[in-house]
Amino acid sequence: MNKKLTRTLAGVMSLMFMGQIMIFGDGSAQGLLHADMRLSMQTILQFTVMYKKAQLMVLKQETTNQYMLEFLMVIGLKLHIQK
Repeated sequence: MNKKLTRTLAGVMSLMFMGQIMIFGDGSAQGLLHADMRLSMQTILQFTVMYKKAQLMVLKQETTNQYMLEFLMVIGLKLHIQK
């Protein structure tokens, strides 16, 4: 029982220490979960999402243009055959 309690306590203390480092850093830099770091990451993610949406809109427009061109070519071919 004593060994199990010691290991559980060591695990909990280790998790608390890792949490403290993740939030407050190791002294030379802020941690990954610090408020300023989260804010900058959120800004980067928002710009990434906006960029991906813009890429998707361009791709949709290019695809639509390609389908329209193919459609007009098929109609032109059918009209040419019917003459």
